[in-house]
Parts: sequence; structure tokens; C-alpha cells
Amino acid sequence: MTTITTSGRTNVKDFLISGLGGTQHTPFLVFTIQGDNIIVMIHDNVTDVLSYSDETKVMKQWQGNWRSDFFQFTVGQLREVLELENENLKQEILSATEITANINTRGNVKSISIRTDNSFNSDGFPSKQLWDLIVKYKSDILMIEQATRAQIPITLNYTEWKKRFDNIKN
Repeated sequence: MTTITTSGRTNVKDFLISGLGGTQHTPFLVFTIQGDNIIVMIHDNVTDVLSYSDETKVMKQWQGNWRSDFFQFTVGQLREVLELENENLKQEILSATEITANINTRGNVKSISIRTDNSFNSDGFPSKQLWDLIVKYKSDILMIEQATRAQIPITLNYTEWKKRFDNIKN
């Protein structure tokens, strides 16, 4: 029987805190067994990795400023941590009192600012996941600052913006 052995840091949460989706990361290495062969697949995004079974082994390198670390985990471990992070993000969105999204002329979200009673958080180049959660749970308070070719931003609530622009490309 063929087995796959990997080595590296094993705390998936540390890896996520290091910034899972950032551009400083190397691709995911996904290890699968087909017959007597070990296949190493290279994926650039989490969605592709999550399409594998929970027991599939994964490695990814985090390139820090002073050192690089390899992290090893299974797809199941990654899925569990992402679900927890997603729930925490959902709770933050649900407690928001004010949300503003800045959108450029091409329809890309440049940043999202979330204000709650206790904090203020601004996320540059936010994920599609964040955008989808905001639209699902808090579109009623979402304000859009849409850039225009005339260099004069237009500020609209989400409903009005969707009627006029609806060109989001996250």
C-alpha cells in the first residue's frame, strides 16, 4: 500500500492567521494516490483544494519577511478551520452598524469597511466570501462608493447601486 508522509508545521489556524488567501503565498500542493502512484497537484485557490476528500493531504508554504514555513494539513482540517473563520466573520457582519464598499470603475471591490459598536475594520481587496456574506446578511445597511470615469464617486445604498451598476466582479 502506498502512503504519503509530509513534514512541516501542523497548526492550520497559524497558517490562516498568516493570511491564507494573500498574494504572498505559494500554491497549494495536494497529494493523492492513484494505484501505486503519488500524484502531486498544484492549486492556486482554496476552492479547488476543498473539492478533494477530507483525508487528502495538503501542503503550502507561507513566505514571511524573515523566514518561510511549510504547513501540512488535510483538506478536512482546512475545511473545519475555514468554517469556524466563516462563522466568526458572519458574527462580525451581523453585529455591523455600518458597512461601506469602495468599488472601482471596472466593478472590482477595492475595500470594505465594517463598523460595529465596538470596533472598526477595513479590508483591502476583500474576498468574494466576505462580499457574499455582507450582501446576504446586511445589504440593508451596505453603502457603495462607486468610482466613475469622471473621477467623481457616487455613493448609493446597495439596492440603488445594484439597479444602476450591478457589475461586481469579485
